[in-house]
Amino acid sequence: MDTDLYLKAKELSDKGLLEEAREIYKSLAEQGNEESLVSYAWTLYKLLKKHIQEENYSGVKKCVNEYAYFFRKKKKVSQVHHLFLFQVVHLWEQLDLKDFLIENDFRLIHFLYLWNLDELKDDDWVKGKSKDGKNEYPSLAEKSIRYAVKDILRGDLRNTENAVNWILPYIDLASKKCPENEFLLKDNVELLLSVGKKEEAAETAKEFLLEKSNCSWAWKLLADCITDDELKFSCLCKAVLCPEDDNFKYKIYLSIAQMLEEKNDLGRAKSIFQSMKKLIEDNGWSLKPLDNAWHKSREDSVTPLQVNDAFYRENSLQASKLLTENLPDYSGIIGDFFNKKPQKRKVFIQLADNRIVLSGVFKSVKENFPNGTPVWVKGKMEKDKFHILDIRKRDGAEWDLAKTKKGIVDHVNYEKKVFHILFENLNDAVIPFSKLNPPAIYSVVETKTIEYGIGKEETVSVKETNEASSLKHSFSGVLMIPENASFGFVEDVYISQKLIAEAHLIDNQAVSGIRIPSFNKKRMEWGYAAISIEQQ
Repeated sequence: MDTDLYLKAKELSDKGLLEEAREIYKSLAEQGNEESLVSYAWTLYKLLKKHIQEENYSGVKKCVNEYAYFFRKKKKVSQVHHLFLFQVVHLWEQLDLKDFLIENDFRLIHFLYLWNLDELKDDDWVKGKSKDGKNEYPSLAEKSIRYAVKDILRGDLRNTENAVNWILPYIDLASKKCPENEFLLKDNVELLLSVGKKEEAAETAKEFLLEKSNCSWAWKLLADCITDDELKFSCLCKAVLCPEDDNFKYKIYLSIAQMLEEKNDLGRAKSIFQSMKKLIEDNGWSLKPLDNAWHKSREDSVTPLQVNDAFYRENSLQASKLLTENLPDYSGIIGDFFNKKPQKRKVFIQLADNRIVLSGVFKSVKENFPNGTPVWVKGKMEKDKFHILDIRKRDGAEWDLAKTKKGIVDHVNYEKKVFHILFENLNDAVIPFSKLNPPAIYSVVETKTIEYGIGKEETVSVKETNEASSLKHSFSGVLMIPENASFGFVEDVYISQKLIAEAHLIDNQAVSGIRIPSFNKKRMEWGYAAISIEQQ
C-alpha cells in the first residue's frame, strides 16, 4: 500500500475535505487494501450524512449508489454497512424526499438488492419503542422489506417478476419473525397479483382469513384475486360486515356500489354512493374515486333503495363457502348467550379428538337457532381458541353432545333466583330460574351437562324427574343432641335445628329418615345431612 497516499487521505478527511479523501481511499481500496476499504466505507458514510444535512440529495444518491455498487461483492464493514441501511430507509420514510429520489430514478429495491438482505442481523429485527415504552414501532428489517415492496408495486422496473421472486422469501422471513405484522400478508398478496399469480395470491389471502376472518382489507384482497363477478361481489360484502370502522372500508363500499351499477341495481348503488359521498366530504377526502365510480345511479330519476346488513349477509354466503370448502366439519351445539358479551351466542364444538371447546358467534349470525340446536361448524383452532368461520344446522337430537346427569336440588335461593344442584358424582351447579322454574327442595332433576376445556362444565338443560337418585339413602339410629345445642347427629348424619323442631325430637330418641351427602366447609370434608325425619 502507498502509505504516504493513505496518510494524505486521512489528513484530508480530518480537515473535512471528504470528497478529496474519498477519491484516494477509493483508489487504494480498488487495489485490495483492507485498511483502505474500511476508511473508504466510513468516508462515504460521513459524506452521506453531510449531504443529508445540507439537503444535497443528488450527493445523497451518488453516495448511496457508489457504496452499494462498490461493496456489493466486497467484504462488508459490519457497523457502517448497517448504518447505511438505516440512513437510506430513514430517507425513504420522508415523503418529500422520497418523491425527489423517485424523480431522480433512485430505486430502493436496487439498493436493497445490492446491500443484500441476507446481511440482516438480529439487532435489525428489534422493534423501536416510544420514550414512555407504551408504543412499539416496526424494526429496521421490517421497514426495509415493506418499503421494498412499495417500490416494486410502484412499477417501471425492467423485470418486476425477478424483483418479486427476490423479495418474497424475505417477506416469509419477516412474517415468521413478526407474526403480529398483518400487513406483510397484504404485501405478499399484492406482489403476487402484480405478476399475475392470482391463484397463488388467493390461496395466501385465504390462509390469512382462516386465522382472522374479521379483517376487511384481507377480504378485499381476496376479492381482487377473483375473476368471477358473483364471487368477487360476495367477498366484498363479507368485507363490509367486518367490525372495523366504515372510514377504513369506504373504498370497499364504492366497489360494491360500482358492481351494483353494472348489474343495473341502481337504487341500492345510489344509496351506497350517497352515504359514501357524505363520509368522504365529512373527512375532507378527495371525491375523485367517487366521481370515477358513480355514473348511471346519479340520475335524479333513480330512487335510493336502502341497503342493510341483512343484504350483505345474504350475499356473503358464497365467500364463506369459498373460505371453508376444504375444512372439515365439526359437530357443534348452539348454546345460550354469554353473560359478559350479550351479543354473542355460545357454541360448543367437538374436535376430532373428541375434546369439546367453547367458542362464540354473534347473535345476528344465527339468531334463529334455539338453544340446543345441533350444528355443523367449520373453523380453525388458534392456539387454545376455536375460530368459527361457518355454521349450519345438522340432524341430531337437542343437546346431543351433552352428558345426562342426575342430581338433587339441595338449596333454592328465591332472592337471587337460583337453585343449587348436587350431582351423583358430587359435583355441583348453580342454575338460574330461567332454565327451570324453581323446583321443589330435594326434588330429583335430570340435567344435560357439557364438559369442555380443561375441567370446565356447563349445565345447559334441567328438568324434574320422578326417578330415584343414588344420592338419597335411608338411615336410622339414636339422635344425639350436644349440650346447649339446637342441632344433633344420628351417627354421622347431621340433623338440622329445623328438622328437630318440626318433628319435635328429643335427645336419645330413635329416629329414621332420608339423608344426602353434605359438604362441611369448616372441616373441608364430605358428610351427610338429613332431609326428612320419621319417628320410631
